[in-house]
Amino acid sequence: MSCDPHGHFTVYPPGFVPFGRTAVAPVGFSGEVHTGDLHATPAIKWRHSIFEAPVALAAGPAWQRDLGRTDPLQRRYSEIAARIFGLNPAIDSTTVERIRGVLDLTGIAHEKARRDFGGSLDSARRAASLLPLLAAVVLDGGVCARILSAGFLAGLWGRPVLFDARTATLFPAPGTALASAPRKASVRPHESVPEPPGDPPNLSPSASAARQVPPPCTDAPSD
Repeated sequence: MSCDPHGHFTVYPPGFVPFGRTAVAPVGFSGEVHTGDLHATPAIKWRHSIFEAPVALAAGPAWQRDLGRTDPLQRRYSEIAARIFGLNPAIDSTTVERIRGVLDLTGIAHEKARRDFGGSLDSARRAASLLPLLAAVVLDGGVCARILSAGFLAGLWGRPVLFDARTATLFPAPGTALASAPRKASVRPHESVPEPPGDPPNLSPSASAARQVPPPCTDAPSD
């Protein structure tokens, strides 16, 4: 994640995105996949990632918080997962094709999942439409880069650039080098971050306009 005004950048562990508290890919800090067992259930394959939320939502009751209230984080992670896989109807067809190619999904299975997702208002059924696609994703060493690329194409975060510690080189995630930066989606994978404080309330409008203030460093992702 780079900061254009101040010229520095932040390196995030594999699978994490800016301000994210839960990984978007089931990989460890060294990039290894938690489980590559082809016969493992989706709940085991995608645990420790945001995709654990839609898998659990499709399988049974919603997560519960104190006092028996439904956990809104489960619904939010499920919405993010649907965008990463290009199921949200708001994503245009060109972007859907790019996401499908990056994740190496078949057209027939993906179109069916899009119909199932868009044809239901029930959160459990919408989450269930993701299960065949999650089962089809190959959990290898490149799964983290592919998911980061799909999230960028869906407008969830900035263009991902990967760092290879063995060669100390940076390289773009697959399928993102030539893709134009999409408009950011309203659903974001991080907790809300307060906006930088503005001028003090006793500062007059004219003084505010005259004062030269360098842009704040928000560490927002940029290309």
